Amino acid sequence: MTMKTAPVSHFRTARGRELAVEWDTAANSQRAWRWNQDHYPDPLTPLFAWIHADRQSQDAPYADAGVEPPAPFRGRQLPAGFQYVRLTPLDAEESPSFITRARELGARCGGAPRVWDTFAQPRAEAAVRALQAVAPETPVAELSRLYHDAFHNTHIGGMVALGPVLGPLQGTLEALFEADDAALLVQELGQGSDSATMESNRAIARLAEMARAAPGIARIVTEGGNDALQSLLRETAAAAFMAAFDAFIADYGWRSGGWDITNPTLRERPADALNLVRQAMAARNGDFASRTEVVRRRDAALQRVEARLAGDPASMAAFRALAGQLENYVAVREGRALWQLLVTGSLRIALLNKGDALRSAGTIDVPEDIFFLLPAEIDPLFAYAERGDLRSLVAERRKEWASWLGDKPPAVISAAPGLIPGPAAQPGEAVIHGLPGSRGKITAKARVLLDFADCDELEPGEVLVCIMTSPPWTPLFAVASAIVTDSGAAFSHPAIAAREFGIPAVVGATEATARIQTGDTITVDGDAGVVRIEVRHPGG
Repeated sequence: MTMKTAPVSHFRTARGRELAVEWDTAANSQRAWRWNQDHYPDPLTPLFAWIHADRQSQDAPYADAGVEPPAPFRGRQLPAGFQYVRLTPLDAEESPSFITRARELGARCGGAPRVWDTFAQPRAEAAVRALQAVAPETPVAELSRLYHDAFHNTHIGGMVALGPVLGPLQGTLEALFEADDAALLVQELGQGSDSATMESNRAIARLAEMARAAPGIARIVTEGGNDALQSLLRETAAAAFMAAFDAFIADYGWRSGGWDITNPTLRERPADALNLVRQAMAARNGDFASRTEVVRRRDAALQRVEARLAGDPASMAAFRALAGQLENYVAVREGRALWQLLVTGSLRIALLNKGDALRSAGTIDVPEDIFFLLPAEIDPLFAYAERGDLRSLVAERRKEWASWLGDKPPAVISAAPGLIPGPAAQPGEAVIHGLPGSRGKITAKARVLLDFADCDELEPGEVLVCIMTSPPWTPLFAVASAIVTDSGAAFSHPAIAAREFGIPAVVGATEATARIQTGDTITVDGDAGVVRIEVRHPGG
């Protein structure tokens, strides 16, 4: 009997290293796959890659909801740990009832906007709470199941439920406006509702106001340093401030700094939260742009579209029916992000608890070493009294993983050459093209931040240039004059938050963090989706 082997394709990274892709199926090799740099710019560790490849746990939430997974969740390609999601849309044969089932779920919940708060969010929260309560001996497969239950219910409440609304609305606007303008208009029509991200930002702003009002607290917070929290604990006058700070950590401490389990939570690094308070004290405004201004922009977008549809009552009515279903769009988008980061942080803590037990037994050196083991190596260690020594195996895998850090794989992979885009612009060019994220134009000095832990380096009025942002980064939007990200689109977190703060943003500006240096003077054109390097920093 002849064994069938999976097709293999070979690509080159930015550093020229060979990247071998062993396709899971021949059919998938003929589809286009996008590097998910938005959420996973670094390669996944072996354990997290295993969890991401757990199709049974990934598919279960969709089956429970009676819907079908969207294209990005029809499998994963994970060469060297880099996560690729499917770019090729579903065809009618693959998914004959995707839209029908999504609409049926919306009808059961009283409309597509209600799927989030009546169905998806309660299920995500229940899975997160269960994950936070697991014992160290809980099998990894059960942790994976809870992780996917929470994570994919956030997508059911957003991508699946709102897909039948966003798709037709996008089509309507693309028939009236240029594609990039239409994509931004869709998002602007959904602005104006409150969200979990806004509330967490207001909590930081309240802490900043408390600190400003007390000179002793303000001095400790402003001067910072590794001992700032300890100094505040010793400061009698800081009791109320620390009580409010502890409440913030209780509410948001399980939230990781990004979507990867290598990102620490605020429970582990409360100093990061204090850095945000320090930034908020120096911010040009302590909160999001006024609701009045955000609503004004939404109404202006509505008027632009309706002006184009004047004289066509049928199209006007269809448009208004679709736009009306975006009433809580921002709340859903940012609620999804909050619970995704909460489940990521909860999974991280659960795995670190397992890792700590193995460290105590001498099996590994530090709790984080568990990220470099696989379930078949971990679970038996909790089933038997004796535990072996896996430190050399961990060291070997950690070294291989670390060798890929900082490298950039191809943006798109496929065994079908026609699906791979042409070469990107050369690094020496002064103009960087991205996507419009938030309207406006500004020229200012750039601050390149590659790690959330460095957020206190951002100075008021600088342009924040980073790979991607997530909700914990949001208070920085009150400090920055504009946002530029390597990845993302008009519906991504940096674009949504920039619109809420009323500052320009260009997202999906590939190579921005590589081509822009801190201190460069740059112009950010959020309407055109273009960044221009005006003056290089003398040290560049």
